Amino acid sequence: MNVVSLTKPIVALIFSALIGGGNKTASTAEVTYIPVTDDQGVFHVVYDNANGSRFLLQILDREGNQLYQHVFADKKFTRDFQLVDADSYLKVKFVIRNLGEKTSQCFEVETNSHVVEDVNVREVK
Repeated sequence: MNVVSLTKPIVALIFSALIGGGNKTASTAEVTYIPVTDDQGVFHVVYDNANGSRFLLQILDREGNQLYQHVFADKKFTRDFQLVDADSYLKVKFVIRNLGEKTSQCFEVETNSHVVEDVNVREVK
């Protein structure tokens, strides 16, 4: 008897963050992705603003369109952000500009979908 086993395709989303900079950079910010469900997740943003300077947080889409912008002055900033329609954004940028220190950090998040299909065929006697 021949046996064929098929597993359902699995779609995996991979997010990668790349740190870039402006004039001067200081590694005081961090952006991480926390999966909540199979197709949704939360971006956790942490920024250590020791001087309490005003800073601008922007979230931009692939074309540079602004999805979110706000000015904060928290010394220990931590916020979670969730995109309403995450499937429509294949690339998102998080930009943090410290207005007092004239520093900036940029995190680029790319979504890559991979379909994995596992097929096993074996003969059973």
